[in-house]
Amino acid sequence: MKRELYGRGCRCICQTAEEFDTEKNRGRKTWEEERATERGRKDRERERTAEAVESVAGGKADLVIPQVARGKMEGLSTRLRIRSLDVEFSKRVLIWPFSSELASLEVAIDEEMVSEKDIFCICGPTYLTSVDCVDKFLNFVSLFIVSRTCQHHRRSVAASLVQAVYVLERDRQLNRQFPDAFAPHWWEFFHFNLIRKLVDDADNTIFGAIFELNPNSSPETYSNSNAPRFVIAFRGTITEKDSISRDLTLDLHLIQNSLHTTSRFLIAMQAVKNVASAFPNSVIWLAGHSLGSAVAVLVARNMVKTGKLLDTFLFNPPFCAAPIEGIRDERVKHGIRIASSLITAGLNMALRPREERPILEYSFSMLASWAPNLFINPNDHLCSEYIGYFEHRKNMEELGAGSIERLATQNSIWDMFFKAIGRESELWHLLPSANLTTNVGPAQDFKWAHGIQQWWQPDLHLVCKQYRYT
Repeated sequence: MKRELYGRGCRCICQTAEEFDTEKNRGRKTWEEERATERGRKDRERERTAEAVESVAGGKADLVIPQVARGKMEGLSTRLRIRSLDVEFSKRVLIWPFSSELASLEVAIDEEMVSEKDIFCICGPTYLTSVDCVDKFLNFVSLFIVSRTCQHHRRSVAASLVQAVYVLERDRQLNRQFPDAFAPHWWEFFHFNLIRKLVDDADNTIFGAIFELNPNSSPETYSNSNAPRFVIAFRGTITEKDSISRDLTLDLHLIQNSLHTTSRFLIAMQAVKNVASAFPNSVIWLAGHSLGSAVAVLVARNMVKTGKLLDTFLFNPPFCAAPIEGIRDERVKHGIRIASSLITAGLNMALRPREERPILEYSFSMLASWAPNLFINPNDHLCSEYIGYFEHRKNMEELGAGSIERLATQNSIWDMFFKAIGRESELWHLLPSANLTTNVGPAQDFKWAHGIQQWWQPDLHLVCKQYRYT
């Protein structure tokens, strides 16, 4: 009786069961040998990377460009605007992996056109397609199919798409167009398509984007309930002359709890509503960093009120309060938080009309079923207060003061002050529930602690907690 064995790209016809088993074992052995070879190659690449870093530190080269696959160097060279060797060079570049013809190449690069953090093959999570993933994923889109059990990949993809929005705006400011644009690599690597850019009507800057997962990348993509069909991402502040004025104005609105009155929020809100109404049964992710995470929170909160719970990824979301979390003495910190809760609850009882209190409680409780994913670095004082915000609520309940904290956790002294002087305010940063992920690893500086790039690194030391409001 004939049996057919379909191997890796081949087809064998065996006459007997013994031959079938022999071919099957041979295929398994070949696969194991290929994996061992690939791991050996990765070890050699790590050694070469260390050599390249030493070259940079020793002044032999100023920039290391990884050649991630054969045939990509030519395109990369074009995008980096490498000029001929006979032109006086302004930047030395070391090409890696090393080869006889590319062991040490000195070329000139247009400094204005190149930012290392914009180049995906240098700073992006290219390791997600490494051999280590083969055992978990049948194909690349499986990153999303198994996303519920692989939070690292969900986080890395969401952060990369937020970075794509940053690079989109920098491409626009520097007039980098195809094929020199850097942004497409940040979404094409994950098999997404750019559907629409979200443009601020005040300064024409790109602050967000709508991405759609390519259905042709896998026949199971849309049929799997865990796969996001759309990811809508929002960037934070860019301190460049074309965008800094508008972004700082919005940062001020954020501090005053009036971001919901700006046109940027209204544009984002309308874009998400349009996608949700056009594709009511599709999984939609929201993602944002810093100022962009505040926009994402406001949008998601409003979608909850319509009955639509969206998976939301908030990277370094600002918390508008004094940075009490930075106090090292735990007793002092705990005492300040208790005093703050008592003052906030007391002011709420004294200043807020009695008829408004049930409405506020209902609005806050209605959000409890939505638990956004918060990604916090304790060394980032703009967002670290979220750690104490949720932990203090639990401590107050254990002390038997849960009713006081229920009032304090849904109110803000700043909010009551703004309303007292007649300003409209919305407490966007006060959340009843959340999945809080804290990066407790060492931070180089504040810029790194607040940066988006930390969240796709493979060796993070994370602490994850869930908080639910009841």
